[in-house]
Order: sequence, then structure tokens, then C-alpha cells
Amino acid sequence: MHGNDPATWAAFFTAVTGAAAALVGLLFVAVSINLDNILKSKTMLPARAAETLAVLLFVVISSALALVPQDVELLGAEILVIAVPLTAITVRSQLDIRP
Repeated sequence: MHGNDPATWAAFFTAVTGAAAALVGLLFVAVSINLDNILKSKTMLPARAAETLAVLLFVVISSALALVPQDVELLGAEILVIAVPLTAITVRSQLDIRP
């Protein structure tokens, strides 16, 4: 058993995928219920709501990808392909709403 074998972490990734998917669902409902208030806000609320949804979706997707039987290097490349644009968008959004 090796620490970097994703197959040994299957139960963990399954739990993380389920929990993150539930949080994405709850957040989506909360945002949709308060959509008018969020969009009327002149502050950073729309960007923060989108960021939060995107980050939680990243957790769901990366955990689901870890459950697919594949090489560790390919898994790392797939997560990197998702993480780099998400990081760039998040940093740009944070810099735009800076006081």
C-alpha cells in the first residue's frame, strides 16, 4: 500500500464527493432564493457567490476524477488543467473587488 495510490483512498474520495455535492446543492438553492438581493448588491456578493460555487464544484470534480481508475500522473494533470484557470479567475476577481 502506497500513499499516492488513489485506489486506497476510494472511500475518502467517495465521502468528499458526496459531501461537496450536497454543499453545492445547498449553496445553489440559497443563491437562487436570494438571487435578486445578490444581484442588486453593488458590493462583491455576485463574484463571491460565483467563486464559492466554482470552488465547491472543483472539489466535486477533482474528487470524482480521483475515483476513476487511472495513472496518478494523469490525475494530477487533469486536476492541474482545472485548477489553473480557476485560480486565475479567483485571483482576478479578488483583485477587482479589492477596496
